[in-house]
Amino acid sequence: MSIVLTFEKVIKDKGINEKEIAEKLGAIVDLPRIEAGNVRAIRFTTLDALCVELDCQPGDILFHAANK
Repeated sequence: MSIVLTFEKVIKDKGINEKEIAEKLGAIVDLPRIEAGNVRAIRFTTLDALCVELDCQPGDILFHAANK
C-alpha cells in the first residue's frame, strides 16, 4: 500500500504558499513533514483543517498509488 501526498501541488495550484497555511493553521499541522511526505499518519482534524483552508477535498491532498 502506498498513500501519496500531493499537498505541495495543491497549494501551488491554489496560489497559496506554505507560510500562509502555517500562519492560518498554527500548531495544528506539522507542515514541513507533510510537504516532504514524511508522515506515517495524519489526523482527521489536520486533514479537515487543510481542506477548509485550501477549499479542497481529502482526495485532492492524498491518493492511493497501487503497487504493480
